[in-house]
Amino acid sequence: ITHDRRRAFRFAPSQSPGAAPFLARCGLGSAPGTIVFVERDGWSVRSTAAIQMARRLGFPWSLAVVARIVPAAIRDVVYRVIARHRLRWFGQRETCRIPTPEEVGQFL
Repeated sequence: ITHDRRRAFRFAPSQSPGAAPFLARCGLGSAPGTIVFVERDGWSVRSTAAIQMARRLGFPWSLAVVARIVPAAIRDVVYRVIARHRLRWFGQRETCRIPTPEEVGQFL
């Protein structure tokens, strides 16, 4: 959300009522622990979803599209390792970040 300067993305926890219609459209049900990126013409999960999102954030994040040369199965293994260890590697906050009034509209 910090890097989405154009406010193009909408967010929802995968098990929330706001996410349910989008996940149902993708045939996913709930997708706990997995990032899902839903677009008008399709959807993607895990590493492909992260790449698709980064591509839309603009430079330098858009350079992540180069990772598409690596097969999705290999990218998804790396995705799972990072997801599993992210709190240990990047830290954990004592409290959840509260959206600013400008950001509230980005949540379903």
